[in-house]
Amino acid sequence: LEAARVAGAEAAEIVRALNFRRFAGWPSGYLGRLALAERRYADAVSLYERACTEQGPHNDGVLMALEGDLAQALVKAGEPAKALAATRRAVALHEAKGLAWLDGMDPPVLWWRHAQALAANRRHAEAASALTKAYGFLVDHNAQLGDEGLRRNALNKVEETRELLAAWVSHARRKRLSKAKREAHLAGNINLSEAFE
Repeated sequence: LEAARVAGAEAAEIVRALNFRRFAGWPSGYLGRLALAERRYADAVSLYERACTEQGPHNDGVLMALEGDLAQALVKAGEPAKALAATRRAVALHEAKGLAWLDGMDPPVLWWRHAQALAANRRHAEAASALTKAYGFLVDHNAQLGDEGLRRNALNKVEETRELLAAWVSHARRKRLSKAKREAHLAGNINLSEAFE
């Protein structure tokens, strides 16, 4: 974590020196991620709030990602209503952008954070709907990978993706969905001759 803090400080200096507004919120957001890793939830909330303010309208994709991160910190800090307000802002912006995959954001993660915020507010039906949307984004994106190894990497290397998949499988089992629906993330055309690159 200390090495990450040093690297983050160096990156923040570069972003600020370049006045690169497109990713203006990333330095504070990075510090927020470190605070979350150290379980300093109140600090993480403050840092993510600052990151969202710094980001502003400079890049909608980055702003949506930061709002989702803020929501995660707020849930951990025991402020579920504020977490839901953050994800509602983010998903409203995503819907306004036509649910597109924008630079700086990951739709499955955003909608997974929204599902978590809804669940933390005991809005279970809405949470299930948001989880289904998050899973749909993941399945659609993963179906574009013809290499089985790359597909497995896409499913297991990102913590939020692993969380989302575990939640989906649990939900699908409770709802007694068919195996095809429950395991749609494993389906797709595999091209065994596709180059790793």
